[in-house]
Amino acid sequence: MADFWASRTGRWRIRLREESQGEIHERLFRVLSDEISDGRLPPGAIVPPTARVAEELRVDAAEVRKAFGKLLQEGLLEQRENGRICVADSGGSAIVGDNTQVLFENNLIQAA
Repeated sequence: MADFWASRTGRWRIRLREESQGEIHERLFRVLSDEISDGRLPPGAIVPPTARVAEELRVDAAEVRKAFGKLLQEGLLEQRENGRICVADSGGSAIVGDNTQVLFENNLIQAA
């Protein structure tokens, strides 16, 4: 599981470096919004905890909370009853669990 998140947040870190305009939370919002819109973060995908994202991206957790907050406000993320944050599913049918995500990400890495 750690390798799964490390590969994803590593991709986010690269994109944050490429995004030079705006504050960290604005840049992270754009990076995650792009990943959601192009399907790299599919509906139902569980987002890693704020503290873990902040640690792996080497940014302040408040910046991650702001980005997640805006993504929640925009309806791109949603919070489940158990408190976990996941990519919103406008159709209401997608439920992607951690194990499915790990397999999906590993297959993508191998295909690349």
